[in-house]
Amino acid sequence: MNEQGSYPGGDQEERLPIHLWTIVIGVIRRRRFIAGFVLASIVVGLAAALLLGGPVYKAQSVLLYHPDTEGRGNDPALTVQTQANMVLLDTNLEETRRRLDMPVSLKQLESACEVKTTPNTALIMIDVMWKSPEIAAKVANTLRDVFVSNQQDVRERTANQEVADLRARTGELRDRIKTVNTQLDGFTASSGLVDLDKETQNYLVELTSAEALFDQARAEKQSLEMQIQSVQKTLARMPKESAPQGSVKDQPLNELNTRATRLLNAIHEDQTVRANQAELEGARIDFERAKQLYAEGLAPKSSLDKAEAAYNTQKQRAVDTGQVSAWRDEMSRLDQGILPDSDGDEARQAKQKLFQLQLDAIAAEQKVKQYGESVDRLRKKIEGLPKLQRDYLMLSRDADSNQAELKMLEDKLGRAEREQKSKLKEFVMVADATAPALPVQSRRTIIFLGICAFGTMLALGVVLTAEVLNRTVRSAGEAGVKVPLTLLGVVPRLSGYKGLPEPTERVPEPFRALALHVRRTVPKSGARILFISARPGEGVTTVVDYLAESLRREQLTVLVRGSRPGGTKAERASAVLAGDSESNDIVLLDGPPILESVDAEVLAPLCDAAILVISSGVTPVSDITEAITRVRSTRVPIAGAVLNRVDPAYL
Repeated sequence: MNEQGSYPGGDQEERLPIHLWTIVIGVIRRRRFIAGFVLASIVVGLAAALLLGGPVYKAQSVLLYHPDTEGRGNDPALTVQTQANMVLLDTNLEETRRRLDMPVSLKQLESACEVKTTPNTALIMIDVMWKSPEIAAKVANTLRDVFVSNQQDVRERTANQEVADLRARTGELRDRIKTVNTQLDGFTASSGLVDLDKETQNYLVELTSAEALFDQARAEKQSLEMQIQSVQKTLARMPKESAPQGSVKDQPLNELNTRATRLLNAIHEDQTVRANQAELEGARIDFERAKQLYAEGLAPKSSLDKAEAAYNTQKQRAVDTGQVSAWRDEMSRLDQGILPDSDGDEARQAKQKLFQLQLDAIAAEQKVKQYGESVDRLRKKIEGLPKLQRDYLMLSRDADSNQAELKMLEDKLGRAEREQKSKLKEFVMVADATAPALPVQSRRTIIFLGICAFGTMLALGVVLTAEVLNRTVRSAGEAGVKVPLTLLGVVPRLSGYKGLPEPTERVPEPFRALALHVRRTVPKSGARILFISARPGEGVTTVVDYLAESLRREQLTVLVRGSRPGGTKAERASAVLAGDSESNDIVLLDGPPILESVDAEVLAPLCDAAILVISSGVTPVSDITEAITRVRSTRVPIAGAVLNRVDPAYL
């Protein structure tokens, strides 16, 4: 019994819990049920389409959004699209439903309405889709009127509230300005100051000029220092003459250098004197300006006294001297002694230039110091303005800011009052909705097709579910998936069964194939083969009879034994053993259903093999599995299974 199944399924099908081709055939076999269900769906779809799918009419009302350019319409948020989005607010829909007394929900009413805008225009189009053309037009016009009325109310309420708010703010600001002006007048009268801004401006002008001169002097000093470094590098590259240490010429040169140092100190002192003279001139100008302001009544007596004291102090510090030029002449005469003739003209000129640059650097340093002191003095003056002056500036600044804010509020108040009194409307009706003569669409086709498609899918779903959940075995492929046995043969359903064929008639081909497979599976001579089923009525006797006839026509001696309930187990067993298996090529035992009688389990150990007969589309897989388990418990080999009464469609 080494022969494997004669009807194996494919690899993919063996791994699936179902056999796809069998399910497809099963669905095709139920085509009449599906066709009837589809026909019923068509009838229901036609009825529903006639009852529920009436024509739909479309009515349109058009508005032009024309806002006031000076009013609320200037708000960038109130665009045409924003206004269109507010048409289908619940408040507008509720008022429309109340005015028309419509027994519909807000969701239904909203789904029937659509608001559109056209790019680059200010048009708002209200479209209404309804089964009745008159109702569609009424809904479009009413919704438009409700929207325009509500927007006008909102505009008026907003304008009134804005006017009231601006008037209150303007009154508060005017009271504040009046208080600040009173404080400023009292401050000016009590302090005696008239034009503090002019005095501060003069200080700022002087500071700017002094800072410019200070920057210029620093730049001049840096330039001279760079020139000195350049001349020193030139002298360093020139060849030097060697002279004996401690020569006679060294002594006069040292004395001359000492004299030159003293002259430089004298020049430094002269520069200091000139700086004092410059400061004296500045003090004199301040004194003259203070006298003029005092004479015109623009400055108090204390400012004049302070300027006069500063001028007298600087006058005592400034001492005029005329010796600087004489010292320069003497320095030029000493040049010949400081610069020896042996150095040559080029070296002498370089040293003279270096000496002159050093003198200019000293003068530049004095300028930097002088202008720096002037800048510091002016900054201290500005920073040291009296607290009274700062208070005056703060009061003036507060008064100016209040005046600017008052002007802005007055402009806003004027626009708001014009908006409040304006009778212009923001929306202009362009087209009134009228009852359309023809429908734009009908839902009958959609309803009909939807119901037909649903009915068809439902029928296919029911049939497919029934086929997938079918727990019987209907084809050879399905047997390979559901039955853990080798399938030896597939016997179709015999229509018009009249018994075994006559000797002149041919045995049906499925039984001939079954005979061949049985002989290959159980090749033993005189073998006793037990044919059983799980439940009664599965055609075991018919299979055994046709199989025996087919074997006899192959010149084999076949003995068929039947076993029916009755008697004791020993008597039934002895009756089976009475058959002489040695005188026959094969013994076929027609056994009882194993799930109905224990006789099959008694006979099984006395046989060489067992074959399970399964009725196609009748025996549940659970019964087949239980029958196989019981046969195997008797330790008799199961040669395979025979699928009987198979519908020709599954072959």
